[in-house]
Amino acid sequence: MSEEEQKRFMRWGLLTILLIMIVIGIPNIAFMERFFFVSRPGAMSLFPNIGTVLSVFYVTFFLPASIVGEFGASRMINRSFRPRTIFVFWLIFGEISLISVALLTLFNRFFSNTSVSIQAPLLSIGLGIPIIVTAATFRVKWLHHFLERALW
Repeated sequence: MSEEEQKRFMRWGLLTILLIMIVIGIPNIAFMERFFFVSRPGAMSLFPNIGTVLSVFYVTFFLPASIVGEFGASRMINRSFRPRTIFVFWLIFGEISLISVALLTLFNRFFSNTSVSIQAPLLSIGLGIPIIVTAATFRVKWLHHFLERALW
């Protein structure tokens, strides 16, 4: 990349990140803190709260962030805006969210009355496994070629 392209890349990248954080991130965090992290009497399980937060976070953050991200990427790379890239990001984030919510629901069914010291590792497993599964899906040859064509 030439020096001018690097400057344009940095400028649009920083602008995109700033736009995502200000327009989407701050109201989203305030919304979740207000409605989901309020302590409720008798709520012993961490799993349903995190599952609900992931579902809401998918709709309120991932969907708008992928639109803004594609807009920023199209300006950085100096190409046209591609709606198909947005759908690819929605599917990727949806896979992570869906597997996480399914695992957390399963853990809630069997481990809801256990102590927090047991729930915390299960929570990290429930959030870590979907990332590993999503990374493994990128290794599938036909999907990898499709993503290369869709994203670049």
